[in-house]
Amino acid sequence: MDNKRKNSSAHRSAELADSGRRSSAGTSGSYGSRAVRSPDALRRRQAADERGSGAVRRDSSVSRRGTDMRRSYYSGYEGTRDSTQSYRQTARYDTSGHSSGKSTAERDKSRNAGGTYSRDALRQDDLQRRSMSQSRQEGQQRRMSDAERRRRIEKERRQRRLRQKRIKAAAVFGLFLIVAVILIFMTPVFNIRQITLEGNNAVTKEQIQEKVGDLIGKNLFATTTGNIESRVMEIPQVNTVDAAKKLFPPSIKLSITECSPAAYLLSGNKIVVINSDLKIIDDSGSFDTDVIPSISGVSIPSYTVNTKLSSDSAEKEEILSTMLKSFEATGLLSSISYISLDDLSNIKFNYNNRIEADCGSQLELERKIRMFAAVISSDSLDANTTGIIDLSVPGTAVINR
Repeated sequence: MDNKRKNSSAHRSAELADSGRRSSAGTSGSYGSRAVRSPDALRRRQAADERGSGAVRRDSSVSRRGTDMRRSYYSGYEGTRDSTQSYRQTARYDTSGHSSGKSTAERDKSRNAGGTYSRDALRQDDLQRRSMSQSRQEGQQRRMSDAERRRRIEKERRQRRLRQKRIKAAAVFGLFLIVAVILIFMTPVFNIRQITLEGNNAVTKEQIQEKVGDLIGKNLFATTTGNIESRVMEIPQVNTVDAAKKLFPPSIKLSITECSPAAYLLSGNKIVVINSDLKIIDDSGSFDTDVIPSISGVSIPSYTVNTKLSSDSAEKEEILSTMLKSFEATGLLSSISYISLDDLSNIKFNYNNRIEADCGSQLELERKIRMFAAVISSDSLDANTTGIIDLSVPGTAVINR
């Protein structure tokens, strides 16, 4: 009996230890004692180990997925919520598969199903975001189109108002112009009352009256200054003229410069007076010929007053123009008595009827005349000196008394 009690006590102690080990394995997943030797105990321990390792793997997988979800959230990924749901669903599938005793293949199938659901959800979200973005762009375009239409309408209104203002301004200006034309041309307010003259010496007022006297009493704006000037230039003695209009009182002012007589020559019984440009300025004998030189050796078969001299020799015309301009430049013109072009190889002129200058040919004729002026103004000759100065060699002057 005592042995039976001892055996039953030992058997109960073993069962208590075994139950303690089972409860310990359910909580911690491991057995610390190696004293159990029965095959059933070993199988139970292996099954417990497998269940424990599967749970650990699931926990680590869920932990990693949670970490990934947090990373995607902080990186700004918009599909975090869907990913989190897919991860939870996948974990739920794994847990339910394990708890219901599903195989590994079934659990993998559940995971794949969860992943497909997540991708579809992300695709739908992407399509939705694109649709919303397109809608926003269309709304912005409509708003921009409305604003552009309003701006165009406002611009057209401004242009219409501007055209109306221009039309009104043109109408007012046209009316003012009509009134001004009526006042200017159809009333005696702006009729010319007088013509004034300045700068004249040889030109007389009678000559001016003859050319432009008919403008007195006519409208000031009915004629142009160019027309007035062309009329005055018909007077042979006029070299230049400037006409100016004055409103108060309505009048015309003429400023003229006259042609200076430079020489004269005979044509038949006429004394033809010319200036240094060989313009014929008079043939009436009104000029004093004592203060200008006479010209010999030049023949003019015909001429017209207020035109350029036309002789029988163009070479003589060129020589004569050079000599007259050189005399004007050196101030000798009023002291020259005559100019002889009878022999072009021995051109001569006389100074104050007491000194004759032999220029030889026309070679450097202007230089020879300047040399003569230098000799006359020097102290080598007095006021009563007579004789001949040979200028035939350019640059030299030989005085023969």
